[in-house]
Amino acid sequence: MTSKLEQILRIEPQNELKFEGKYNAPITSFINLSNPSDKRVMFKIKTTAPKKYCVRPNTGILEPSERVCISVCLQPFMYNLNEKGKHKFMVQSAYAPPGEVNMEQIWNEIIPEHLMDSKLKCVFEIQHEENDTVNDFNPENVSTPMPSTEHQNNVQETAAEGENYFKLENQKLNNQVKLNKDVGPTMPYANWFYFLLSVVTGFIGVVFGKYYL
Repeated sequence: MTSKLEQILRIEPQNELKFEGKYNAPITSFINLSNPSDKRVMFKIKTTAPKKYCVRPNTGILEPSERVCISVCLQPFMYNLNEKGKHKFMVQSAYAPPGEVNMEQIWNEIIPEHLMDSKLKCVFEIQHEENDTVNDFNPENVSTPMPSTEHQNNVQETAAEGENYFKLENQKLNNQVKLNKDVGPTMPYANWFYFLLSVVTGFIGVVFGKYYL
């Protein structure tokens, strides 16, 4: 029994052909072939899913030390986990005869003992979009700003001034009432009531007006 010939071509990648994307658009991967020998070598690319791939070139001849890049385009399809690992490619090669070669004829007539082959398994990877970082609003991270020390001092000073002002005005009113009792009323009682009310209202306006400024 004749032993199988060892692959003469150098193939990259050697074992797996990776496809990465969303599979709703064509995805292209590449197979690099090089001929390290001193003989002409013909090659042919086969796949277990020919309707899903477009391969260019899928056949050809490599002269000694020549290399070629094979484009393998996966057509859009509905990604199915059950198909994972089922798609495979085979790189067949054989020494080419001299002169002009009819590639279709020679591949149909070649005997299996003259063939060299290598297999690559297809690997599918889903490409995910990177999510934009969003800073969520967290009410717990929001704190009510405390009044500055200067502002607190101003409020305290304003309250102290208002209290002193009220005491002074109250003392003036008491003196005026006492004086009126001695010399007799010069202003009706109702007028004194409204005067006192206007003074108190003015004081409240001054104190709270300064506080909210």
